[in-house]
Amino acid sequence: MDPFGIWLFARLAFASWLAGTSGAIWFEVTPLTSPEPATLRVAVPGASGTVRLDNRASGLALVCIGGREVSVRCEQRYLHAQDSAELVRDRGVALKGAIAVDGRPTPSARISVVLEGLKSTRFVTLPLARDGETPPIRQVRSDRAGRFETPPLAPGRYLLEIVPPGGELFHSEPFRLPARETLLPRSASPGGKVAFDLGEFAFSSGMTVEIHATSTASGQPLAGAKVGGSQGELPRKRFFEQTTGRDGLARIAGLDPAMPASIACTAPGYMAFRQRFDTPPGVVDCELEPLAEVTGEIRDAEKKPLRGATASLQGTPQQARTRGDGRFALTDLPAGAYDLIAAAPGYRAMRLGVTVAAGEKRLLPAIDLERGHEIAGVVRDRRTKAPISEASVVSLDPPGLVATRSDANGEFRLTAADSPLRLAVSAAGYPERDFDVEEAVDGPLLVELTAGGRIHVTVWDDEGNPCRGCPVTIAPEAGTILGLETNAAGEGVSTELAEGVYRVARTRLENLGTVVSRQSGDEVRTVDLHAGETPSVIFGAEGTLVQVRFDPPVPAGWALTADSGAVQRVAERLEDGSFQLRQLPAGNVAFLHLADDRGTTISQGSLPSSARGAVRLELPQTAVSGVLTGATAGQRLQLVSLANPSVAGTTFTDSDGHFSVPFVTSGLYALVLEDRILRTVSVEGNAVLDLGRIER
Repeated sequence: MDPFGIWLFARLAFASWLAGTSGAIWFEVTPLTSPEPATLRVAVPGASGTVRLDNRASGLALVCIGGREVSVRCEQRYLHAQDSAELVRDRGVALKGAIAVDGRPTPSARISVVLEGLKSTRFVTLPLARDGETPPIRQVRSDRAGRFETPPLAPGRYLLEIVPPGGELFHSEPFRLPARETLLPRSASPGGKVAFDLGEFAFSSGMTVEIHATSTASGQPLAGAKVGGSQGELPRKRFFEQTTGRDGLARIAGLDPAMPASIACTAPGYMAFRQRFDTPPGVVDCELEPLAEVTGEIRDAEKKPLRGATASLQGTPQQARTRGDGRFALTDLPAGAYDLIAAAPGYRAMRLGVTVAAGEKRLLPAIDLERGHEIAGVVRDRRTKAPISEASVVSLDPPGLVATRSDANGEFRLTAADSPLRLAVSAAGYPERDFDVEEAVDGPLLVELTAGGRIHVTVWDDEGNPCRGCPVTIAPEAGTILGLETNAAGEGVSTELAEGVYRVARTRLENLGTVVSRQSGDEVRTVDLHAGETPSVIFGAEGTLVQVRFDPPVPAGWALTADSGAVQRVAERLEDGSFQLRQLPAGNVAFLHLADDRGTTISQGSLPSSARGAVRLELPQTAVSGVLTGATAGQRLQLVSLANPSVAGTTFTDSDGHFSVPFVTSGLYALVLEDRILRTVSVEGNAVLDLGRIER
């Protein structure tokens, strides 16, 4: 199912305050469950701060906006038709760090940024910048000192995909990028540059495998071939990726010499090479066989070109439709012998044997089709015997021979075949039925359809909200597996299905950039479907709404989360300053945490699953602050309760070393830096405790 159909056409209207900024503002939308390409537009100053999306269909998408003096801001959204996006002017924070292999600074590593929790069936990394008319830049490289730095990003949760020179696809742990104000020195200009240092990412050179890609036809090296490797099993499977140079050579490094390895090579126009080794070899020869091509022309009995005729290879999915000149092309064929079938409605199908060698481009003589004799048929309901109008009748084998519909009396006509014919017949309210027509049948044909049913699916995410754009599979006891995606309400309805038993499974997706994790089978429901019924299947549970009010109210800019360990839920901030969240399933206790956009997090008690309606909690008017001497921006400090022990609060230093932890309940705490206790702190009443300067 393609949830986006024909993709987006965008009309852009931007805020007048952008008229004075230098450089263009760009906007990109990427459908996440469709192969459609991303839509990229460049902003022009306008009268409003919205981006209007005149898309024709709804679906899950990644919406990104960026530009000079505007940080890259990406959001995973379920887009509706005529949807829009708001521009937020934020200079953001750059990500920086270092890459080292065997302890040595390493240049030319490729670094991409991925939005945490991205649900996607395609490979997606974030656009980071745009240079002129070229597509957005999606990665940065480490310099000679092994250092890297990205363009500024908006606050949020991300992970990095790092590819060192050896080609390993490494994915960092997710991290939270704090707001710019957190890291900006107090004396600095608001427009100054700010970066968040992720530290050093260390790799081992491990074992190197040298891979040579050559063509079996010419024996010459293949430049630009994709070379891949893998070791281990999911979820700890490691992947490697490189591209051959002009000499057809590529090297992947960092492999474990004691583990089995799989090597694959691919290139356009060649058969893929795959081989598994018990231990990684030092050298692998990828000999790629070039694929063949068959072209030709299909004509009618008067030798005029037939437009829309079908050329197919029996026993393969290969088929092509003829253009206005009657010509067709069947490409990417492995060497071998095939039965080619030429067919068109109203004509007798023709079969001919075709043999192609590796890399051969075979031009066939013109194929002339003769008019066939028609036979009549009727489609009716198996139970009531009533005719079924507008039933679709198409041929599966040979493809392209039949494409018609039944009339008001359920009648249709098709071209007789000289060999067995397989039809697919379907109608509204009836599942598709395959129907075999034997040779030399004079007719009439009688096709009876049995009314079917549908399956209604509802999916709730881990926060108890509707799971939008979530994939679900519906598998019969025998036959083709059907896939569907939930809509904005977290619901989906299957097409008409035949009576029988079906297994309905929820699929969980996680995008890591150029690796996509797809898990299914953990959540399965069995449905016994009967004609005319639409049974419901539910995954997850809707959370009960609970209103949490702090006394006094929490200042603006703070968010509330409820965390049980397995499930984390983010509360909605209401206009009166309270928070509304969906309750956890029965038997779970949620620990409440307040967090601001600077990265400070404070624990504020717990919320049992029995809580209903409104809950009022006291908010301590305390703070523990100070200056950490010699500190750089973004160093993490924790307040650990000595009574539990547990982490009561977490914060980060700014560029001057300042830090502050508000809303701390009375008690005895340890101030911890990198697992080292700096000082013991006693908090009483509503005191504001300034610790002054603290040596690291």
